[in-house]
Amino acid sequence: MASPSHQEGVDVSPTDEVLADDLLGPRRREPVFPELLVVLVGMFALVVAAQLLLRLVDMAGFVQSLVSVLTYGLMLVFLLLVVRRHAGRLGELLGLTRQRPIRQLGAGLVVASVLLALIVGLPLLCGVPAADIAGSSNGSVASLILSVVFSLVLVGPIEELIFRGYLLGRLRQRMRPMPAVLLQAVIFGLWHFPASLSLVQVALTFVIGCLLGLVRWTMPHGTTLAVGVGHGVYDAALRVIAQLCA
Repeated sequence: MASPSHQEGVDVSPTDEVLADDLLGPRRREPVFPELLVVLVGMFALVVAAQLLLRLVDMAGFVQSLVSVLTYGLMLVFLLLVVRRHAGRLGELLGLTRQRPIRQLGAGLVVASVLLALIVGLPLLCGVPAADIAGSSNGSVASLILSVVFSLVLVGPIEELIFRGYLLGRLRQRMRPMPAVLLQAVIFGLWHFPASLSLVQVALTFVIGCLLGLVRWTMPHGTTLAVGVGHGVYDAALRVIAQLCA
């Protein structure tokens, strides 16, 4: 059966070609799991170290934010150092393309809307208080602005670059689509445990990881940029909701 990028009569964009080649194309026989293990151990070590530092050392709010920014920056640097040997095809490896950026951004906004409808809208309709869904806020407008920028610029893009870009792409070189989507979602959920110490949060993050993984696998223009925008806007919206409920 031909891949979607080669079906007769289907208008396929260059972005779709990248996605088809990355996620549905022939799997390369290069070693994948040793490199994956290095990346995952590094990512878990960084988040655990950051959470231990935040919990054991009494810090002002600004310093805590600085630690979070530094953690995400180190995650990005670590990933790029590990994959630098693939310099000739980093775009393919990370699910990135320069083709049709406006459509990718539009796809990201659609993703954010769907996440908000499923994760926020449905519980609200079932009577769950908004504060229980969005979490707590310290009530500071300055803190809200910083957290929104943090979500849009760092959390969404970097987490998606790691999990739906690199991790999902590499797993797809050795696995069929659905097992790869599920496995990266499990890892994504577990990676959030040190910060939340909540199995409920792990389960919720697993669901979000599945949804974002399916977007990368199936949605036209569902590149890493698209899911990064969707993830960032979703997180930022949760911050705003938490502020409004404070």
